[in-house]
Amino acid sequence: MNPFFFLKALILSILEACKSGRSASHLPPKPRVPWRNRPGVKWFLAVLTPAIAAFCSWHIWTATRNEAPAWLRLHERTGPSLAADSGPAKAWNEVRQLIQECRNEAVQRKTPSGPIRFLEIRPDASNAVLWSTERLVNPGFNPLPHFERTLWMKENDLIGYYTLEGDPVRFTQKAVPNQPKNLALTLHLDKPLAPSASQWILRLEIQTDRVRPGKKNECQVHLGRLPPPADSIQAWGIRLPSNVSSVRHAPDKGALLFQSNRLAVAWINSRLDPSLPPLSVMFTMPR
Repeated sequence: MNPFFFLKALILSILEACKSGRSASHLPPKPRVPWRNRPGVKWFLAVLTPAIAAFCSWHIWTATRNEAPAWLRLHERTGPSLAADSGPAKAWNEVRQLIQECRNEAVQRKTPSGPIRFLEIRPDASNAVLWSTERLVNPGFNPLPHFERTLWMKENDLIGYYTLEGDPVRFTQKAVPNQPKNLALTLHLDKPLAPSASQWILRLEIQTDRVRPGKKNECQVHLGRLPPPADSIQAWGIRLPSNVSSVRHAPDKGALLFQSNRLAVAWINSRLDPSLPPLSVMFTMPR
């Protein structure tokens, strides 16, 4: 007899036995619960529905409100008065004298005026106010009353812009969307700048990394070197708070001392020997 016949019969018998056992042990199916009535779905819908409503409401509000988005808002600003001694910067008298000294030096040497920087250290020496001159140039053929500037600083670190006579300069400030650490400014001059003319203005800003603390409350401020006076007359100055002691500055030769304040010193590049060390000031803070 053919053995494959028995093998086929055995397989069929096993399948019939499994089918009959499954039908004997078959339980009635459980009633199907609609997907909306399931506990997990209810919790999910309870969370998702308010979220979608809040999202749509916020977009509708932002699209229909009268105010512009934060990155499109313009802030009109004007720096505080320099005449007030209680203002954010108190070194105006020294800066004004240094500007006049540089003007006289430029006239005597028949050399153009260059940048002037003056550092005013705060009483706690944690930060300082940097005074720096900035040149505005009109390269066009028409009078220009507005000038664009982009600064790498925080909004609160900018104090303001001023003329060399101390008058505040109005400016418009706006944020840069793709560069949140930048400030985009538009300066507004009261008198438009004539074609091919230039004008120096002052910028005041707060800096927090200029003083290097040392041992025994000793601090140092390094100002670097001034370029040779062949191209322009440039200057660096510094004013220390009244509560410091043991003041030393280098180089001493060629330094400009202010009679109105013994804690202020400045250097003009036309009065310095290029072989002298870089500009620096050392002082001791009270304990």
